[in-house]
Amino acid sequence: DNFDYRGNLLTFRENVRAPFFEGTNAVGALTCGWLTLRFNSNQVESATAKHKVHIDQFPYASTNGAVVSKSVDGEWLTVLLETNGWIKRIIAETNVPAVQDERSATNAPVTSSLHGQMVIGEFFTHTNQLRQLVALRDVRLAHENRKASGQRAVYDVTKGMIELTGNPSAE
Repeated sequence: DNFDYRGNLLTFRENVRAPFFEGTNAVGALTCGWLTLRFNSNQVESATAKHKVHIDQFPYASTNGAVVSKSVDGEWLTVLLETNGWIKRIIAETNVPAVQDERSATNAPVTSSLHGQMVIGEFFTHTNQLRQLVALRDVRLAHENRKASGQRAVYDVTKGMIELTGNPSAE
């Protein structure tokens, strides 16, 4: 609804909507109540969003042919960017659910979710793909009919494994 630009900060307030593009294709969207972009020499260094933050990664075809979509919610989100514009790190705070839906032509849809009070995503510098996801405090995981909880979860994308610590339990 309004914005201001001062020095190296561009701040948007109330009903913020921001699409993400790869070329001319919209690949995702962000909505929130407040967004600040920090610049250095006309290059975005970081973005900070607050108040009912919601991010969608629109459906895309994965390498196995399934159609995947993802979303993350929270009250505070910071994105740190590399000098080439790719994501370096994402930090989401305060009651953060992250959800992935995967649909294939032959199987029923599969929903996976991770919930924590803080979720940190680290990205590969050479591909802009997620490398590791860490969830902290009151962590809950769900995949199909399996559930687990603990105080810390570390998902290593390369290994395809999640390590759950801090009084872990599973169903």
